[in-house]
Amino acid sequence: MSLGPVRSEEILDETVDCAMTTEVLALNGVRSLRDPSTAAERCLRAVRHFALAVALASADLDDTTDAAPTR
Repeated sequence: MSLGPVRSEEILDETVDCAMTTEVLALNGVRSLRDPSTAAERCLRAVRHFALAVALASADLDDTTDAAPTR
């Protein structure tokens, strides 16, 4: 069942949501870990997903100044 065309903004929003969910899952249970290096490892893994979410959320799909030239 098709609900119509999907806009690029909707896809970007869903991608941000996925990155944020992955971050939360990566941080799940960090407080209860006894090994500090394992906790730090999980925090660093979450930072990557957070940075991805921020980059995606701040993307301007209307900005074409850096677009590759077309032939």
